[in-house]
Formats: sequence, structure tokens, C-alpha cells
Amino acid sequence: MESIVKTVLRSMSNVNKPQRTFIAALLTTLIVFQGKATYRNMNRYSDMSEKRFSRWYSRAFDFALFN
Repeated sequence: MESIVKTVLRSMSNVNKPQRTFIAALLTTLIVFQGKATYRNMNRYSDMSEKRFSRWYSRAFDFALFN
């Protein structure tokens, strides 16, 4: 699954490398855990901090183009 996500993100020219890394890790984390997706819960199941999730969620990402 991760390789498919990385391939799609590479084809999106408006997404820079740090954002590609974050989105790939985010989708992997969301697949791994069950329950409510809060910053604290995602922090427990990934190597990213709550602050990092908060910062990246405030940036725009075109999920329709990703789909």
C-alpha cells in the first residue's frame, strides 16, 4: 500500500517532498490503528509528535487530486 501511495504522490507536481513524507506516514498510521483519530492517538502509533500533526493538518492538500 505504501508503494502505491508514494507513486501517486510523486506524480502530483504540487506536493513537495516533506508533505509527501507526511501524507505517506499519515495514511500508514490511519490504517494501523483503530478508534478515534486524534493527534494524541496518532502520536501513539507513529513516530510523529502531536505538534507535527497539528502543523501539517493546517496546510492544504488536494485529496480529490490524490484520489
